[in-house]
Amino acid sequence: MTHSPLPINFYKIVLYFPYPFNVTDWIIQHCGGDIPLPNHNGQEATDAFIAFHPGTAWKHLDNLFTVSRDYRKLCIDFAKAGLFKKKGHGVMYLFCFTGFLLFLSYAFWSIVGVNLDADFLLGS
Repeated sequence: MTHSPLPINFYKIVLYFPYPFNVTDWIIQHCGGDIPLPNHNGQEATDAFIAFHPGTAWKHLDNLFTVSRDYRKLCIDFAKAGLFKKKGHGVMYLFCFTGFLLFLSYAFWSIVGVNLDADFLLGS
C-alpha cells in the first residue's frame, strides 16, 4: 500500500506552541510559503517558530489561537448556567452524613454479625 501526499488544502494543520494553533485557513497567507507548515503538522513547533520568525510575527498568533476563545466562551456559558455559584457547605455535610451512616452500618453489622456467628457456633 502506498501513501500519496494529501493536497495542501486538505490538511487540518495544528501546531503546538505549548498550545494548539489552527493554521489551516491561514496557510495561504504564510509569508514563508506553504511548504514548512505541513512539515510541522501536529508537532511541537516552538523552536522552528522562534528560529524562522521575527518578533513582529508573534502578533499573528493571537488570531490563530482558537482554544483560549473556546475555553473562555465555555466558562461564560457555565457561569450563566450557575455552575460556579457557591452552594455553601452542603456537599461537605452530605459527605459527613454519608460517612456517619457507613460507620453506623459497620458498627451494627459487626455487633449483629458477631452475635449471629456465636449463635451458629454454639448451635442455638
